[in-house]
Amino acid sequence: MVRVPARPPGGGQEAVGGGHELGWEVLGYDCGLLHTWLCNDLYQEGRLHLGVDTDERGLLPDGQAALRVAAWANTRGDAKPVTWFPGTLIEWDIPVESRLGLVTADTPAPPARQPPW
Repeated sequence: MVRVPARPPGGGQEAVGGGHELGWEVLGYDCGLLHTWLCNDLYQEGRLHLGVDTDERGLLPDGQAALRVAAWANTRGDAKPVTWFPGTLIEWDIPVESRLGLVTADTPAPPARQPPW
């Protein structure tokens, strides 16, 4: 789940509902789709120009680094023309409940074809 901060990101804040913060990402919003700065080749240049680095999962260490990357990406003319913003990834150790029925791989047999007459 991605939580978009309502205020400038700080460090060490506890996630809502007992979640555990995994790290930060920079996302770009484009007509209902999200892009990541990692898939848009901004990572290498971000390391060189901003001195930021990611962990083994590709996540930034804190909200301030993500905010710097987002601001930098928004000023570039060669990146995707999207609005880049920081978001934190949070993991919860609680089961997800669903009100939907069980999903099975079995598909019902198609109805028998009726003769055209």
